Amino acid sequence: MVFHNSRPLKAVIICPGTFTMGSPEDEVGRDSDEDQHGVELTRGFYIGVYEVTQGEFEGFMGYQPACNEGCYDCPVECIDWHEAAAFANAVADAAGLARCYICTGSGDSVECETNSAFATPYDCEGYRLPTEAEWEYAARAGTGSAFSNGGNVVSGTEYDCSAVTLDNGEQLGDITVYCGNDPGEPAQVGTKAPNPWGMYDMHGNVWEWCHDWYDYYGGDEVDPWGPSDGSNRVRRGGSWNYSARYVRVAIRLRNAPGYHYGDLGFRLSR
Repeated sequence: MVFHNSRPLKAVIICPGTFTMGSPEDEVGRDSDEDQHGVELTRGFYIGVYEVTQGEFEGFMGYQPACNEGCYDCPVECIDWHEAAAFANAVADAAGLARCYICTGSGDSVECETNSAFATPYDCEGYRLPTEAEWEYAARAGTGSAFSNGGNVVSGTEYDCSAVTLDNGEQLGDITVYCGNDPGEPAQVGTKAPNPWGMYDMHGNVWEWCHDWYDYYGGDEVDPWGPSDGSNRVRRGGSWNYSARYVRVAIRLRNAPGYHYGDLGFRLSR
C-alpha cells in the first residue's frame, strides 16, 4: 500500500494457486482465443482493489489524460500502455521499490518497455501492470463461471444493452458498469458489488491494460507472462460501453501499446 497526499492506493493480497484460465466451449459469448488451460501461479501478489482513478493518476504524474475528466474518483482512461507503466514506476519510486519498466520521455509522450534487469515480471518487486494470468486469477476469485457471482450469459442476451439477467437469476448490473446501465461515461470506482476476493470493477467500467504482449493460449503454464515481444498488449475486463459478452471474465482484446480511448484504464499489481 502506497500513500499519496494521505490517500492510500488500496490493494489485496492474492495467495499462490492454480486455476483454469479461459472459457469452456459452451460458454455463451466466448471467442476463439479463450481456450481453457491450467495455470499455476507460484508467488503471491498484491493487486489493486480499484482501478486507478483520475485523482490518483494526476496526484502522482502531475497531468490529467482522461477524456471524461472532472471525476477524480472515476477511473483514469484515455491512457496508453506506456503511461500506465510510467505510473507504476512513479508509485514504485514513492515506495522505494525497484522500477519494473524502463521509460523515456514524459507525460503522454512517454515510451516504456519491460526492465530487462529482471528475468520475468514476477522477479521485479516494484509496482507493475498485472500479468494476464494474475488478472484473470484475481477476477475469477475462485469461480469457474463467466462472472464472479457464479452466473453465465443466457443465449440471446450477449449483445443486449438493457438489463441482463444471468442464468443464476442475478442481475448483471449489480456487479458491473456496462452498456445496460452506463451513464455514457465511466462511473466512480467501487459503485458495484465486489467479487468474492474484494476487488471492484473487474467486470466493466473500463478495460484494463495487462503487462503481457498478446498471444493465443498454449497448454498448461506456470507463472506465464506472454511472449517476449509483439505488436499488441492485452486488455481485459470490458467497459461501460460494451455488452454482456464483453464483460465476461475470459474476454480478451488487444491493442498497440500507444492506443488510448475513453474506455481503457488499468489497475496496479506487484
